Parts: sequence; C-alpha cells; structure tokens
Amino acid sequence: MQICFLNVKIFKKLVHLKQGFYQTPAGERIDIASQQKDAETNTKLYSPNLSDELLEQRVANPLSTATKFVVKHATTLDVVRQLIEEGNSNVACLNFASAKNSGGGFLGGSQAQEESIARSTGLHSCQMNAWEYYEVNRNTKSCIYTDYMIYSPKVPILKNEEGVNLSRLNLVSIITASAVNFGVVKNREAEKVPLVEGIMK
Repeated sequence: MQICFLNVKIFKKLVHLKQGFYQTPAGERIDIASQQKDAETNTKLYSPNLSDELLEQRVANPLSTATKFVVKHATTLDVVRQLIEEGNSNVACLNFASAKNSGGGFLGGSQAQEESIARSTGLHSCQMNAWEYYEVNRNTKSCIYTDYMIYSPKVPILKNEEGVNLSRLNLVSIITASAVNFGVVKNREAEKVPLVEGIMK
C-alpha cells in the first residue's frame, strides 16, 4: 500500500514537471518551466579528468572564506530549505547517488537520500541529460565505481518530505556522485578495502 502511495506522489510530480507548473496548497500557481529547462540544459557531466582540472584551479586559487561545519538531525532538502530561508541564495547539496540508476530506486518507491531528492525536485530529468555517468559505472566491474559526477544547477524543489507542494519555489544546485559500495567491496573485492579511504577522499 505504501509503495502505491509513493508512486501516486511521483506520478503527480512528473505531471507537474511536464506541464511546467504546480499549485500550492492555497491554490496559487507556481511556474517552473523555465527553471527546469535551465537546470536540464545546464546540467554538466564531470569526467575524472575534468574534475582533476577543477581541483588544480582550486589549489591555485584557494577560497578566503573559512568552512563551517554544522550537524543537524534533518533531511538534505529540509536543510536546503532552511539555508534558503536564512537568506542564502546559491545553495548546493551532495547527492550520494546510485552509480547505475538515475534517481536511485525512486520510481519503485525506494527510500533513501537520492530517492527523497528525486521525488521532491526536478533532479531526475537533469540526470537523464548526463547518461554517460550511468553507462560508465554500469560498465565498471568494481563496486568502487568511478569518479564521474553530475552537476545540476538551480534545480526546482516542488515538494516537502511529506509530498506536499511547497508554498514558494526554491532552487538548489545538486552534485550527483556515487560513493564506494563498501559492503560489496568488502565481500567481493577484499584486496581493495585498504584503498577505499583514499578513493573517497
């Protein structure tokens, strides 16, 4: 029963994306067509080589702003919305993603971080524009996977974690990157376990 309920919510979200707008609980129409199109068009696949170039630029031009670490008992999108409400205009989040399936298992009702993000935003359609990410990882024998990443800028957030349409449109940039599947590596590729920490860094 729960899976059917989730699928109904997913279907409604996909309809909103296709029609280019959604309605708030108060009945106000929120247009998202141009924002979603921009997010999809500007989604970029980063190969390991391209990422290495970015890292070199980062080392050559270090940021002067200190990093602040805050731990919260909240979902990714809850924190994103909090940051936006606090006045932050260019918020980004890391999607610890499936290496092989866009949106993870959200279409089948699975529940994890990526599925939560995919159910509530326009991310899945953006990921489909960077299909090489999934092809490369699917053709990789090891569950360490690859350093390919997807950057999707200013993706519309349509819903909260309960599946209720938001009263105002929020945008978040999303980095899609797969982590090492440590459990499988430990069971099937034990000789690579000592490499995992360095690979994750």
